[in-house]
Amino acid sequence: MNIAKRIGNFIFFLNLISFFIFCAAKKKDVEWQILSTNQQPLTEVQELVPFVLTITLNDFKNSVEPKFGLNGLGLKSLIVLKKFDPELYITTINNFSTKKAVYKYIVVAPKIGHINLGKIVLNGSNYTSEDIQFDVVPKNSADQEIIFNVSTNKTTAYVGEKLKFKIYFESPEDVTLQQITFEDKKYLVFKNNHEKTFKRNINGVEKKVLEIESDLFVEKSGQIMIPPKIARISQDKRGNSFFFHLIMPNLSSQDLYSNVIILNVLDLPDANINGIGQFNSYKMILSQNIVKRGMPASLKIILQGDGNIEYVKWPTLNFPQELRITQSEEKFDINSSTKTFEYILQGLKEGTYHIPEQIFSYFDPDTKKIKTLLSNSLEITIKPSDIKSLEAEDIDQNKKNTPENNNEIKKIDWEYKRIPTWMFWLLFLFPLILIFIKTLILFGQIFAQDFFTLINRKIAFLKAKKQLKKAVHNKQYGKIYELFINLFSIRLNKNESEITNDFIFNFLKTKIADEKTLNEWQDFFIKISALRFSNELSFNPKIIQDSFSWLKKLERLI
Repeated sequence: MNIAKRIGNFIFFLNLISFFIFCAAKKKDVEWQILSTNQQPLTEVQELVPFVLTITLNDFKNSVEPKFGLNGLGLKSLIVLKKFDPELYITTINNFSTKKAVYKYIVVAPKIGHINLGKIVLNGSNYTSEDIQFDVVPKNSADQEIIFNVSTNKTTAYVGEKLKFKIYFESPEDVTLQQITFEDKKYLVFKNNHEKTFKRNINGVEKKVLEIESDLFVEKSGQIMIPPKIARISQDKRGNSFFFHLIMPNLSSQDLYSNVIILNVLDLPDANINGIGQFNSYKMILSQNIVKRGMPASLKIILQGDGNIEYVKWPTLNFPQELRITQSEEKFDINSSTKTFEYILQGLKEGTYHIPEQIFSYFDPDTKKIKTLLSNSLEITIKPSDIKSLEAEDIDQNKKNTPENNNEIKKIDWEYKRIPTWMFWLLFLFPLILIFIKTLILFGQIFAQDFFTLINRKIAFLKAKKQLKKAVHNKQYGKIYELFINLFSIRLNKNESEITNDFIFNFLKTKIADEKTLNEWQDFFIKISALRFSNELSFNPKIIQDSFSWLKKLERLI
């Protein structure tokens, strides 16, 4: 009895000590961290350079993670570029289970100074944190191994003004730039890309440089942010060793974010301005100065200068009413920076007419003044048309060719030849046969497509069920989440990185009208997400049955 009692007391004290150790090791309710976009810890951030803000919510009690939004952070001093789906973790230490959620955002600080976002308070006072605060310093890429910057020649501009936009990418020899992407904005128009590559030697290290210059036109006013460009790179870390080339993967890929640009875009002072920039020539050219009435002549108006010349519209002309002007064609020559408006001119009435100077008004952003260009003037003479004289010549010619009496008219015998019957039926049936064959081919293609779609669906779901049974048998419950992600990726023809909780939920909303069923899916998906990080099923053993049930439901939807 004494031995059993001592053993019991010993076990009790062990559990008590474990509990106190667990409490002492318990982390704060809410923790935060700032990282570079390649996941390196930071103590400060650079102005207009994207970085990652992570917020970890420790030991939440709900079966579903709290609805955590950026509104509680007061992020007025930061610009949020991207929000990631929350990552859920379940940890078990000495029979004590804790849950935590990690929220990640890619953000940028637009101004130099000190950022203090204050405390995070969720659900009243249940979750609190220390103040989130850090310094924002000027951008400096001198010590970076890879430099990826974007820039414009101006930070204050006018709507429609042509800006020079430049991408600069500098990297060591072992880095391969796969592609550069960016978020498309309708009000940001990029034109006339010029790309050049060269090499630089910096402190004895040879580096590759890519420069891309474009014309940028901003089509709305206000404080406009140009989103960061994203460079997908791969880097070979194996060196020249043949052994490492055999045993190590070829390349490691990652995404790099450039800086963002914030433009102050102003409205033009007058809505009737034809262009914006610096223009130096505006002239008219007439193909001929003497034209017969009704006959066409070519009129060209040529504008030259350095501005938004591509966006200049057809000018409003001041011409005599006796002349008809019809728009024909507009051409832009990027080499000479000229735009040509070509018209068709026709005279409606005989006479000599004066075409006055035409006015082109534009706004010069450097001097902030409205300026005008005057074209040259022209004169054109409209002569009578030759239509009447031509008609008279035709009448005389007809009289010469007309016989003087009916006896001279020769009788023409028409010989009618009947085509063979077989040729008639061939010509009649041939188009019908072609239509019939084409219809058979079309229906065959549709049937084959539907048939193979059905077969592929069956194969995909049979494979998924087999993988689910194997995962359950081996007690590898964390693979259930991977199974469903892979299934959606195959059936919807998407990369697995694109299959997120929000993506699946939005897709199922188009297939399922019942809100209750959608909420059941949300609960199920969150549970299997948690299984990625813990194989514990004690808190919800029904999840296996739900997995088979959802496979059966999804087979009818995807």
